[in-house]
Amino acid sequence: MSGQKATRLKSARFWRRLSQVFFLAFFLYLIFRGHGEPVAPDGWHLRNAVNPDVVFLANPVTWVLSVIASRSLIEKSVSLMVFFVGLALLFGRVFCGWVCPLGTIIDASARLLRPAHVEISLDRQSERTKSPRSTLPPLVTHRTKYYMLVVLTVAALGGVNIVGWFDPLAILMRATVFGVVPAAHWWLRTSADFAEQFPVLGSNVRPLRVWLEQVFFSSTPHSYGQAALHVGIFVLVVGLTRLHRRWWCQYLCPLGAFYGLVSRLAPLRRWIRTPNCNECGVCGNSCRMQAVVGAAAAAVDEGDCVRCMECAERCPRGGITFSFLPAAEKEARSEAAALDLGRRGLLVSLASGIAAIPLIKMTPERRSNAAAVGMDVPQDEWLLRPPGAQPEPQFLRLCIRCGECLRICPQNALHPTLWEAGLEGLWTPRVVPRLGYCEPSCTLCSQVCPTTAIKPLRVRTKRNHVRIGTAHVDRNRCLAWTNLEECGVCQEFCPVAPKAIELRGGGQGRGRTVGENLPAPEVIVQRCIGCGICENKCPVEGQAAIRVHRRGETRHQITS
Repeated sequence: MSGQKATRLKSARFWRRLSQVFFLAFFLYLIFRGHGEPVAPDGWHLRNAVNPDVVFLANPVTWVLSVIASRSLIEKSVSLMVFFVGLALLFGRVFCGWVCPLGTIIDASARLLRPAHVEISLDRQSERTKSPRSTLPPLVTHRTKYYMLVVLTVAALGGVNIVGWFDPLAILMRATVFGVVPAAHWWLRTSADFAEQFPVLGSNVRPLRVWLEQVFFSSTPHSYGQAALHVGIFVLVVGLTRLHRRWWCQYLCPLGAFYGLVSRLAPLRRWIRTPNCNECGVCGNSCRMQAVVGAAAAAVDEGDCVRCMECAERCPRGGITFSFLPAAEKEARSEAAALDLGRRGLLVSLASGIAAIPLIKMTPERRSNAAAVGMDVPQDEWLLRPPGAQPEPQFLRLCIRCGECLRICPQNALHPTLWEAGLEGLWTPRVVPRLGYCEPSCTLCSQVCPTTAIKPLRVRTKRNHVRIGTAHVDRNRCLAWTNLEECGVCQEFCPVAPKAIELRGGGQGRGRTVGENLPAPEVIVQRCIGCGICENKCPVEGQAAIRVHRRGETRHQITS
C-alpha cells in the first residue's frame, strides 16, 4: 500500500512540474510568438491564433479592480478567469502552485538561492532554538498580502487603479518585454553578424537568422529606457527567495491573497492519518509556503497551501494525504487555521488605501489648463497616448501597466511613462515618435489590450476618425527654414493623402541674400493624424525640427 501511495505522490509531483513548465512555456510563447504582421488590405494581424491578452483576462484581481476603478464593465471574454476561480473553489490555491509562471520561476530559482544544505541547516537551527526558520520584519507576515489587497481595493473604489504595480503577471510581463526579449534579439543579431563574417558559416547562419526573426521577434528591434528598472524589480522579487522559498507568494502577492481567500472554501483538503503521524516536523520544514501551522502537523493555513503535495511526498510514515473526503481510517483529521487579520491591521490598510487616493492623484504633472473646461489631461503637451486610448481619467483607471501594447507595437513607438503623467500614470504607455512612429494601418495595441483602456479599432476607423495629435514645425531648427538647405523628408514620408505637410515658399536662410527663399514644410492641421513618422524621420540631430503635440487628439477634442 505504501509503495502505491509513493508512486501516486511521485506522479502528482510529476504532473505538477509538467503543468508549471507548460504554462511557463505558453506564457513565453505568447510573448515571443505573439507579434503582428502586415496583411493587405486589412492592416496588421496577430501571427498566432491565441490573443496574448488571455494572460490578464485569466487574472481575477486585475479584472475586478479595473472594473471597480473605471465603473464600467470590460467587454471581453472572462471564461478563462471564471475557470481558474472555479478551480480554486474546488481544489484550493492550485493556480499559484501549478499555473503561475512567476511562481514556477521562483521555484526553479530556489535550487540556486536556497539549496538543500541551506534548508537542512535552517531546519536543525529551528529544532535547537524552537524559532522560525526565517527572520522577518514584524510588519511582514502572512497577513501582509491580504492588507495589500485591501489597500488596492480601497484605492480602486476611489478611482485609482494601481494593481498593475504589484500584480505578479504584470511584473513578469514587463521584465520579459522590456528586458529579456530585446536582449535576446540583440544577441541573435550580434551573433549572426559575427558568424556571417566567415564564409563557411555565413551561408548557414543567414537563413537561420531570418527564420528566427520572422518567427520569434518583431520586424523592428525593440528597446526601452526602463529595461534595467523592470528587470531589477523582477530580480528583487525572485531574490526574496533567499529569505524563504516562495517569499513573495506568501507575504506580498495580491493575486495570491485573492486565491488564498477563495481556497478556504475548497473541499480538497490535507488529511493526517493519526496512527502514522508522530509529529516529527518534516512536513512543516519541507513546506515551501510555511502553511503547516506550529508543531501540530494537522493544522494548515488553507490560504497559504498551494497544493504542491510536497509534504505528503516527504512524510516518512505515509501519514499525509490530499482528498475531498477523509481517509478510511477513523483517526484521520484535518484542522484549518483561522484567518485572523487583526482589527489594527485592517484599519491601517483601510487608512492607507484612503490616503493613497489623493496622494497619487494630486501631483503637479496632472494639472492642465484644460481642466478649466472640464477636461482632466496631463500638463505635458507632448504626452501622446496610443490611438484609440480612452479619455485620460478613464484610461488611467483601466490601464494595468501590463506592457502588452508596448510589446506588440511593430515600430517600437510605445514606451512606458515615468513621471510625465504624474504618479497615477506611472508605467502607462505613451507614443514617442522620435523612437518609433505609429503605423497608420496598425491597430494591434487595441487588439491586445486586456481592459479596453485602448478601445478596439478598425483600420478604416483609425485612418478616418482617430487623431493622436498634430505635428508642429519648429522653424528655429528646421533646415529649410533656418539654413536654406533643401529638405523635404517630413513631407516625403507623410502617409496621409492628400499630404498633411506641404512645401511652400518661406524658408529664410541665415546669412543669405534677403528674399532668397526655398520651399519649406508647413503642416496642414486639418489633415494631420499625429502618426509621428515626420518626427521620426526628421534628419535634424537631437530633438526633431517637427514634433507632434497633443492638440487635436480626438479622445479629448482639444483643438487649440
